[in-house]
Amino acid sequence: MKHITYKSKLLAVFFAAICICTLSNAQTGENDTIVVKNQEPTRHIAYQAQPAWMVTSAVSSVNGEELRKSFASNFANTLYGQLPGLTVLQGGQEAGVDSPSLFSRGVGTFGRRDLLIIVDGFESMFEQLVPEEVESVTLLKDAAATAMYGRRGANGVLLITTKRGKEGPLKVNFSIQQGFEGASRLPDFVGSYDYARLYNEALTNDGLPTQYTDEDLNAYQNGSDPFFHPDVDWYDQILRDYAPIGKYSLSFSGGQSKVRYFVLLNILNRGGLYKETEHLSETTTNSKYTQYNIRTKVDIDVTKRFSAAFNMGLAIVDKSNPAGWDAGGMFWLMSMIPPNTFPVYNPNKTYGGNALYTNPWGNMVEGGFYDRNTKSTQTSLKFTEQLDMIAKGLSASAAVSFNSISRGSSAKTRSYKRFSISREESGDTTYVGFGEPTSLAATEWQEDLWRNTTFQASLDYDRDFGDDRLSATLLYNLDTYTLPGNTLNFKHVGLGGRLTYANREKYIGEVSFAYNGANGFARGKRFDFFPAVSVGWIASNEEFLKGNKLLSFLKLRASYGLVGNDLLGAERFMYDQFYQGDAGYAYGTTNVGVGGYAEAMIANPDLTCEKKKEINVGIEAVLLERLEIGLDLFNQDRYDILAAPYKTVPQFLGVIYPMQNVGKVNNKGFEAKIGYHSDPARNLQYFAEANVWFAKNKIEYTPETAHRYEYQYATGRRIWQPWYLEAIGFFKDPADIQNSPRQTFAQVQPGDIKYKDQNGDNVIDQNDYYPIGHSGLPELTYGLHTGLKYKSLYLDLFLQGVARRSVYLSGPDFQALQSKAKIPSLALGRWTAETAESATYPRLSAQDNLNNFQGSTFWLRDGSFVKLRSAELGIDLPKAIVEKVRLSAAKVFINGTNLFSLDHVDIADPETLSGYPAVRTVSLGAKIQF
Repeated sequence: MKHITYKSKLLAVFFAAICICTLSNAQTGENDTIVVKNQEPTRHIAYQAQPAWMVTSAVSSVNGEELRKSFASNFANTLYGQLPGLTVLQGGQEAGVDSPSLFSRGVGTFGRRDLLIIVDGFESMFEQLVPEEVESVTLLKDAAATAMYGRRGANGVLLITTKRGKEGPLKVNFSIQQGFEGASRLPDFVGSYDYARLYNEALTNDGLPTQYTDEDLNAYQNGSDPFFHPDVDWYDQILRDYAPIGKYSLSFSGGQSKVRYFVLLNILNRGGLYKETEHLSETTTNSKYTQYNIRTKVDIDVTKRFSAAFNMGLAIVDKSNPAGWDAGGMFWLMSMIPPNTFPVYNPNKTYGGNALYTNPWGNMVEGGFYDRNTKSTQTSLKFTEQLDMIAKGLSASAAVSFNSISRGSSAKTRSYKRFSISREESGDTTYVGFGEPTSLAATEWQEDLWRNTTFQASLDYDRDFGDDRLSATLLYNLDTYTLPGNTLNFKHVGLGGRLTYANREKYIGEVSFAYNGANGFARGKRFDFFPAVSVGWIASNEEFLKGNKLLSFLKLRASYGLVGNDLLGAERFMYDQFYQGDAGYAYGTTNVGVGGYAEAMIANPDLTCEKKKEINVGIEAVLLERLEIGLDLFNQDRYDILAAPYKTVPQFLGVIYPMQNVGKVNNKGFEAKIGYHSDPARNLQYFAEANVWFAKNKIEYTPETAHRYEYQYATGRRIWQPWYLEAIGFFKDPADIQNSPRQTFAQVQPGDIKYKDQNGDNVIDQNDYYPIGHSGLPELTYGLHTGLKYKSLYLDLFLQGVARRSVYLSGPDFQALQSKAKIPSLALGRWTAETAESATYPRLSAQDNLNNFQGSTFWLRDGSFVKLRSAELGIDLPKAIVEKVRLSAAKVFINGTNLFSLDHVDIADPETLSGYPAVRTVSLGAKIQF
């Protein structure tokens, strides 16, 4: 804990003391009577929870226990495939920089598409949460579900609800999980012998003299001269096979009728894939990631009518790395340096190196280290008064929340000397040094500071009138948050409401709305009204279906509504004209420059937020009381999307185009699920739950610059549609080149990639880039959660896959000798005169080949995959053993995360193509309850 500030330590101790005191005063005596009220199943919706049968909007949920089975340091990385409609796009695997992108129902805009994240009713950071403190995660998908968020609801809303105490005796839960993680795949490069002979071949292809002699090749092959003919696998030198990962959690919950509490303390450690170097030098540190979580939640019934709820969450993250604050630079260096460039250590034990490259191992051991500390807090206090004296079922609430995240970094860096060696004719070794050794230099900076303050006040009404039930809420919300680099706060303010009516648990109707605004728009354009309506029919409660053994439950629902998206992008206050200091004049015969100001982006005072109209129809059914089926169909029409008027304003005006509300996108798709659960009374129990969702978008209009050919327009195509040259093989011989369209990127030879002439002008150039393949965001996602239990032994498996997705292989991991980089093993299938019929890779070139490495379908791959996201085998210890040690329950388990992947890429993980690799984790765990 050397990187945690003393204030943080004191804060943690302080809250731990509060927790202990609370627990000691809240335990229930032996003679106390505990009454646990039976409540109907509920679902979380906007700002409330509602009985599941009353919900007529499109929502999907998962509980925290299911997320625990994916062992990850970033909470978002536990959500793969768990929520129908939510697509998680991998952002990396290195702890602390592994934030994925989240998308609700695909992508419906070419503007900003950030999902709104709500934790316990308030906007908050969530990636530092742990599943042990989370009760459930709910995705609000259609307009009826998100209407109360108004101009912030169009991209979907993710509700995260943390655990709270329940009336009952004290429960103490302790869990420990310890294991190892290792790279699932690493890049595969040829060794020094193959590199040297293939480099000679590349030089010959370029008409240049070879560089390596037969003696050189023999030395590389037999390893007889490791200093002057090295063969260094930098991945093997820098990385270890397995790194430790562990998690320890302790929670307390319970309470009496008037006070209920939940307290959690959690520690998570990840070691990182770098080898440990701390014992080798005082100027380095081991790669490590440590996260501390504290959660306190207290609900107090002050009187029969007045209650208070206090919630405090704290996460402290310490990350340390040698040679850079993240591993991106190190992995780039390992992928670039050819294996024969220099040895790790020279004969005199100095570090190898040259003028072009530093020594990756030397960077780790001697280059210093980087620390980053992140603190995120969430604090909220809510008061509720029952107003039954005015109207039965009426209540009023007021809540305030303060959330913040601060991130500070510290770099202790130094330079060291590395040496390039050569052998003189006399046999002596000559050393040429690069760099000079320095002492550690310290730099500290505030990297991030995000603050959010929210005030909410609401009137709520919920009452039964015989066969009728009426539920309503009216809410005022003021949200203010500050981001780094912004002197003015971001503000959202407005009203939201919902009215739900149900008759005899058969017919349900709901209307909801929001009237809210933001300060990023001109006066008169800041507020908008967003209404939605939804209906539901529980047909299984009709007389003609009541008691039907085949169809246990059947609900039909539909919704239609309008929501908005006011995320403007990097520019704020685009309604006002700004000027920037990047213009000037040159005066006199000496052209002396004088600075000046010019117009920045042209202002548009009529800007408003983009809108989304959405219709959704759904069905929920239960057959034979065991088989659950669900289906949702949706159609979204986005309009007023911000876009620059390239089509209507000529470029010769010389201005920075204003943004206008002119873009349109259609997005449609479906979500389906089916699940079967066996009889829970049997010794052998099993279940299977499958889900699949699909979303396909189309740009209906964007004001593009005029193009020569129809296929060059983005309008009518999917968002993020890639354009590539279509590779149609390799040139066979000079006659093939002569008889083919002229390729203009470089002088081509036999063995170079041949491209299709898309426009028929007999020339291959930029006009032949064609819309081919899919984007990196899958259009189809599916998952299978299955398991079985025999008495106390259980097995749980979760598989997730995607389809209709493309990935592109670029950079030194795949493209041989570009920018003097390595040669991937993929290039062993290169074209030669002897392998012309079987070649799988273009001819090699020692120069940067401007033809073969154009963006083309040759490097395009099907990005579909199926992954075993989690697998857990465990046993609940027999009751007789548990009771002997005075426990309530105990279990032990073995857990695996991302154990395998079935895909079309093979040479790399389809989600993490390069850089810090995807990892698989295996761990042992135990959970006990007192």
